[in-house]
Amino acid sequence: MGVLLMLLLVCSDLTLGVGQEKDWFIRSGRQKNVLSRAAVNVPDMYLPVKVDPSSPCGHALHSMFLSLGDNSTWAIRMVDSWGKYNDGIYNGNWLFIGEYDECVGVVSPDHSLKGKYCSIDIKNITSKEQETSRVWHTDAQVPNRLQNLFPLRKPPQMFVPVPVVNSGAGSELMYATCIPDVCTLEELEESLTQVLEPANYTATVKFCSVKDPELKFSGADITFISVVSVLMFVMLVASLVDIYIDYTNKQHLTKGGLRFLMPFSAYTNLGKIFHISTNSSPTTINCLHGMRVLSMTWVIYCHQQSLNVGECANIVVILKRVNGFLFQAISNAFVSVDTFFFMSGLLVTYSTMREMKRTGKFNIILFYVHRILRLSPPIALVGGMYATVVSYFVSGPYSLSYNLRDECQKNWWADTFFVNNFIKRYCLGQSWYVSVDSQLYLVAPLLLLPLFFYKALGKVLLYLAGLVSILVPAIIIYIYDLPPTGLQVARNVFKYYDLVYGKPWCRAGPWVVGIWMGYVLFSQGQAKVKLSKTVVVCGWTAAVVTGVLVVFGMWSYNTLPPKAGYDLVTQVAYGGLFRSAWAAALGWIVYASHNGYGGLVNDFLSHPSWQPLSRLTFATYLVALPLQVVFTSNSRIPFYFTHLNKVMETVGAIVLSGMIAVLVSLTVESPVLGLEKVLLRPAGHGGTSGSRPAKLEEPNSEVSPAAAESLCNTTLGLNPPAAPTTAGHPLKPPQGYNNLAFIVEAGEANTASVNGNLS
Repeated sequence: MGVLLMLLLVCSDLTLGVGQEKDWFIRSGRQKNVLSRAAVNVPDMYLPVKVDPSSPCGHALHSMFLSLGDNSTWAIRMVDSWGKYNDGIYNGNWLFIGEYDECVGVVSPDHSLKGKYCSIDIKNITSKEQETSRVWHTDAQVPNRLQNLFPLRKPPQMFVPVPVVNSGAGSELMYATCIPDVCTLEELEESLTQVLEPANYTATVKFCSVKDPELKFSGADITFISVVSVLMFVMLVASLVDIYIDYTNKQHLTKGGLRFLMPFSAYTNLGKIFHISTNSSPTTINCLHGMRVLSMTWVIYCHQQSLNVGECANIVVILKRVNGFLFQAISNAFVSVDTFFFMSGLLVTYSTMREMKRTGKFNIILFYVHRILRLSPPIALVGGMYATVVSYFVSGPYSLSYNLRDECQKNWWADTFFVNNFIKRYCLGQSWYVSVDSQLYLVAPLLLLPLFFYKALGKVLLYLAGLVSILVPAIIIYIYDLPPTGLQVARNVFKYYDLVYGKPWCRAGPWVVGIWMGYVLFSQGQAKVKLSKTVVVCGWTAAVVTGVLVVFGMWSYNTLPPKAGYDLVTQVAYGGLFRSAWAAALGWIVYASHNGYGGLVNDFLSHPSWQPLSRLTFATYLVALPLQVVFTSNSRIPFYFTHLNKVMETVGAIVLSGMIAVLVSLTVESPVLGLEKVLLRPAGHGGTSGSRPAKLEEPNSEVSPAAAESLCNTTLGLNPPAAPTTAGHPLKPPQGYNNLAFIVEAGEANTASVNGNLS
């Protein structure tokens, strides 16, 4: 039967003559008549009919109505693209967004008129309480005009939190229309206001959009394109030179001026990114690879869950599912970020102390310069990308939500110089983490130097830091009556994000725990600690129970509406302890895995296949969230929430982010770090001597601890401190960042490193 129907459709298509209209599916009959009658019945809800008939818009409307009377396709298509009531109203399908591309693609036969898509928001203005209420009005309160247009309404008295209402608090209706392009937004809004004001409703035209075939680049666009073009050209030249040197074995060419070019070679850097090492050593912390990648996946998945909630066609289903026990892994997933703070403290401690042990010195200037060079260029490049050219790929009914272009052009510097969390101005919203981690990195020497040179004093300071990191958020939560964490619905929840969530003194807990773990592993050296079965069982039991309680312990207070109200003890104790407790559970996983008691957990987290993805976590972190915003803003239809759909959306975001992350790494991340080695670590002092590094597979090549350890070489697989660098033949460690915290080794000006390599 299905095959027969398809044959009939194909045959009917073939019967269309060449001269017939291409829109055969609305070419005549009832389809056009229905649409024409709809336009006649409710024109004042969709068209600026109150304009002056002698104005350009008035003439255009007159032409449109005449064409509707003649059943002309171009006018019919405009009406067809109007937003109308949908199926599934009582399931939350409240977005009447119409057909964007159909509207902006309309062109009259004489090419004098084109379609203009407009989004309209209608609000009740009977009283201030009604306008700001979270409860939807009943049918009796809706003007007859709206009832005729949208015969079905949202469920009466349906509780809908403001954050998940796409059109804002107090909205009665959001729908779209298509008008002639000569009509302005102001004319449409004024006409709708005149129509709706007698019924105590007001209309706001949120935006209008037309199809613009000509790209008009701004100065910022041209500048960004020029910079990227130069970088790509240099990368291409460097790659060709690198290939020539590699195949001709003319290593002496890298001793001259070419040593400044070689860090840009995609040929070398790409191999570093995707290199997989199966070697291990007693100083290797392999489990961090999997921990880093899984935590990043967790972050992206949770972002995907929340980004398009307001654009979902079954929002009522979402409101039910957020109350599930397992959904706490999404709604209370803030500890996924604390995982990176933990790894940041661990790795900066481990790497800095190994470097100080090797050299006996600490160069504080290079310590900070090295971090700025590692982080600022990639942030600037990604911020510039979203401030300029990305906006040309965004259009559609949700495009108004894309504001990265304006925000990044105004606030790029706040991200680049790590101050956005204090001044509350962002380009890349997720970069608050970089700022907080950098501010913690700024004070790291105050803990690390005493811990290395004066162990007793250092431990006392570290104990005090741990205690303060627990007390400060607890005290702030108590004084301002804040929720224990970012609950879905709670009093003062927005103030919590302002006073606690993005402040370094409130996020230092897991970072301090990480410093403790880094110090323990450093003190342990190459020895493996032997643990009894009782200790192992108790340790794993405590870690699992702690992790489960941290993630799922807020279930009763984190539903819609909350099943229970938290008491003062829960409020303060959980708010102060949960981040450090989560980090302590992670600390056991790292400690047990490092000493051979990780079992299947360590086998999974330490698998070599994590290494390439682990090296890309920094660039992926910068790219992913804005890319997810672009995906949502560019959609033409409402989203539909199911767990499978969210998984597929997340996989797509990860794959695309990873591809762009590779380009970011090749364009600025790897080259800048390679140039840093050439410029700041002179030859003859353990730095680059100008000779080209040997191939990755060359055996018995060694690098200094600082070069190998930088988390680009995710293995933290440092050679023994006594092992000298093989002059002129250092092994290229794989490129990448240690973790989202972008941990940097404590650089000494005479530290040995690898030319053109990410340390």
